[in-house]
Amino acid sequence: MSEGTRVRALGINHVALEVGDVDEALAFYGQVFELTLRGRAGSMAFVDLGDQFVALAAGNGEPAGTHRHFGLVVEDKDAVRARLQELGLGQGGGRNLRLHDPWGNVVEIVDYRDVPERDFDVISSIGLTEHIGVRNYPSYFGFLLDRLKPGGRLLNHSITRPDNRFRSTGAFIDRYIFPDGELIGSGRIIAEAQDAGFEVRHEENLREHYALTLAAWSDNLVAHWDEAVAEVGHPTAKIWGLYLAACRVGFERNNTQLHQVLAVKLDDDANAHFPLRPTWLS
Repeated sequence: MSEGTRVRALGINHVALEVGDVDEALAFYGQVFELTLRGRAGSMAFVDLGDQFVALAAGNGEPAGTHRHFGLVVEDKDAVRARLQELGLGQGGGRNLRLHDPWGNVVEIVDYRDVPERDFDVISSIGLTEHIGVRNYPSYFGFLLDRLKPGGRLLNHSITRPDNRFRSTGAFIDRYIFPDGELIGSGRIIAEAQDAGFEVRHEENLREHYALTLAAWSDNLVAHWDEAVAEVGHPTAKIWGLYLAACRVGFERNNTQLHQVLAVKLDDDANAHFPLRPTWLS
């Protein structure tokens, strides 16, 4: 096998199954599992099944790879494309990128930013901002704004610094907990959201709350220590035990904070579709 830069996979994006009849397949799986039909297109139906997005495609013993495949999320689709070219493996053109293995299985490569749907009412981004890099904030917030309908809301929840000065996360965190993570202050996050076109309606610092959450997580780890060691091994359990304890102290001493920013996409008349006295249920 050729030596080269391998690409880190982030998780499964979707699974596509070939079925004889889409309606029968919906009925079959629906009688066993709780599922939500997200939409239909041509001879395909798209459902949420647990935490997975599943596509059911009508077919009749079609060649391997015609419909049957799974989508793998990666952090850098162009890097995968370059790696496949280096190895001389087949791939699709344009935005489509597929890996065909020697046994007829097909993997569709999906960038984590590939979200074709639009006009969302609400987008909730929880714990993502820390991982995308400050230099990518303009494209990040611009992408989210583009996916919301007018009057749509964004809740951006992230760990932050207490100020807006750049500094390293530290070798331990970078190596064992959050590789390539980058923190900055809430001021920079709000400014980038505003520059992208959002109107910020509310901001809240949950620093003390998160310290209590970390304390509860630590207590839970101690209570289930033997199970954790059996699951991940003693070194990994110790690393996370140390992280949870140290992280709690960091929030208690205001070395780190946790901010939720609520922003909206205005309509053409600058209407935020936001109540004058929000109840947070409205």
